[in-house]
Amino acid sequence: MGILPTDNVWTDLTGSDGPSARSAHSMVYNEDTGEVILFGGVSDAGLHGDTWAYDPATQTWTELSPEGPVPSARSGHALAYDAYTGRVILFGGYDGSLLSDTWAYDRAANTWTKLDPPGPVPSARGNHRMVYDPASGLVVLFGGYDGSVDLYDTWAYDPGQNAWTDLDPIGPPPAREEHAMVYDPDSGRVIVFGGLDQPADVDLNDTWGLGDLED
Repeated sequence: MGILPTDNVWTDLTGSDGPSARSAHSMVYNEDTGEVILFGGVSDAGLHGDTWAYDPATQTWTELSPEGPVPSARSGHALAYDAYTGRVILFGGYDGSLLSDTWAYDRAANTWTKLDPPGPVPSARGNHRMVYDPASGLVVLFGGYDGSVDLYDTWAYDPGQNAWTDLDPIGPPPAREEHAMVYDPDSGRVIVFGGLDQPADVDLNDTWGLGDLED
């Protein structure tokens, strides 16, 4: 059941078994398992590289401790849930240096896989955002910070082809980081709001839509 006017209430679900305090982590909802997947972040203790699942039905966290290679501990990365493959896609972030790596987490196998897509990939960055567009089957990435300037490029990752494409759309939003971005299934658009123009130290309140990627 969604949020209704009769139960417009926040509830503190904090338990004793959850992830440690942190910020600049990322979470996505896994449609196949009904869980929320969390990775990484930063705190006074340093960078985190742990993977957790939250089960809303039981209101419990589980540390997943995946087998094999895992992404380096990092903050400012982006996650998106790819409904086509049932995997969580991770790109970039900061582990002491800005990163341009692409990883996939498979909940059923409890493994991370470094994807190493051939061809062009987005430049190293942090504080970018990604969403999955089910109409096109693509993960869309926009913006971020490359250590010197904010970015305004738009990329699409094709999980079936393991390939990134620079979409180079007409009239992109101004460069930014730390914005919010979601996919709107009714309009078939990616919606962006706000963010930070770091060189100018200005918070933004503009709203943008990226048209239907099937057009």
